[in-house]
Amino acid sequence: NGGNGYVGMILYMGSSLNYREYIEVKLTSPLVSGRRYCVEYFVSLADQSNYSVGSIGAYFSVDSVYRLDNKVFSSYTPQIQHHRDSMMSDTVNWMLITDQFIANGGEKFMTIGNFYDNDSTSYDTTNTSSLNTMAHYYIDNISVIADTGQCSATTSLREVDNKDFTIYPNPASQSVTLEFNHPKQQDGTLLLYNFQGQVVRRINNIVNNKIIVHLDGLTSGLYFFQFSNAGQENFSGKLRIE
Repeated sequence: NGGNGYVGMILYMGSSLNYREYIEVKLTSPLVSGRRYCVEYFVSLADQSNYSVGSIGAYFSVDSVYRLDNKVFSSYTPQIQHHRDSMMSDTVNWMLITDQFIANGGEKFMTIGNFYDNDSTSYDTTNTSSLNTMAHYYIDNISVIADTGQCSATTSLREVDNKDFTIYPNPASQSVTLEFNHPKQQDGTLLLYNFQGQVVRRINNIVNNKIIVHLDGLTSGLYFFQFSNAGQENFSGKLRIE
């Protein structure tokens, strides 16, 4: 969705193992007691996932809760929680999770994942052709900031309209058009990656506001593109080839 990378994690596995993966990060500074914080992050379902789920949350703690057993963190109650029957099922666009909470004070770590066991997790089968019996998600653009009156009042999930560019058609088969919504002042570079992270297309010296990327020779599946230029504009997105 932005920046130079993202992280992947398993929120559900279709077995009795209750297998889970979590990501944990240390905050740049401890949270202040009584202060309201806005939290947001973007999620997107991996193309090869067999399942989609409706549960993901963020837990803030004074100490690290990191462990290696891949079990459900059911003893923790996340302050930010999306736990709905509506599935996070989009494999093309990024979905925004956003909410707010009041800190107890001293929280220095944030952990993101599914804090519910399989019996309490709503799920749906989204890709019957996949052999991966899991719900695997990408997470990007995580932010925690003190509230300035712009926080959402309730937890929400929505697809995000990118204001930097428009890509069409998506999914695509023969070619795709990338149209920038703002003029570019410096030469840009567009990289297209396959799911293994290999660069399969590279277009240099982009000065026009619209470019066409030919997709001949590329197999069907999920791809990622990244644009950057000398003006330090940097954004990315996903493209599905059929």
